[in-house]
Amino acid sequence: MEDILFNLVPNLKDATDDFKAAVLRRYKEFITYSQIPNKCYGFTDQSIIPSKLFNIFKNMEQAVADRYNFYFDFADYKNLEYLAYLMLQSYFKQCVLEDKLVEDILYIDTKLLVEDYKRLIDYKEEKDSLKPIHDLKILYAGIENAPLVIWDKFTLLDSYYDRDKIYDIINIRQRRGLGNFYFSMGGKQNFVEKIGQNTAALIQLDLGFDLSTTTINLESTKEVGLFK
Repeated sequence: MEDILFNLVPNLKDATDDFKAAVLRRYKEFITYSQIPNKCYGFTDQSIIPSKLFNIFKNMEQAVADRYNFYFDFADYKNLEYLAYLMLQSYFKQCVLEDKLVEDILYIDTKLLVEDYKRLIDYKEEKDSLKPIHDLKILYAGIENAPLVIWDKFTLLDSYYDRDKIYDIINIRQRRGLGNFYFSMGGKQNFVEKIGQNTAALIQLDLGFDLSTTTINLESTKEVGLFK
């Protein structure tokens, strides 16, 4: 992770050892807390960033500090975790370069989150039960208190239980004035139908981004010639 950080903020190499150690420690905490999938670590291809989002990436520090709520409508949910990872990276870099406080950001796979809460109903650490995908501290407290949550796959809610659980979390977060980035697909009508009228009415948006023709495509880094 040290190489990833120095690639992100090359100027750190010239800093004192104590400062580098402190920044690295905070970076590790920040990335671990975020729940971003491990497969994203070290991803640097900024060509996947849609031009409509350039100002978001350029001003991530302010977006977090001021607790903005944005809606992003994509063509599909393909590879959006990598876009979220680049948002995290941009935010951390801006905080370091501008000497600002690094606050916590959560990346949440919405469908897996509600699956986790179902697993917790019968979860016992000492028993052979399915473990939640997200960290327990996140499920119990982090999701309600993180300054910003990036909600991926936000419309993949299958039941009344799913929608009610998300409603409760969004309600708590909005009462506390916290920020949310909603990654959606299928347009605003589909958004309302999938999350329910109550949650849709609850959500207070500062801005929406129409990316309905945007799909995040990645080039494979694996050599597959051996298997052809």
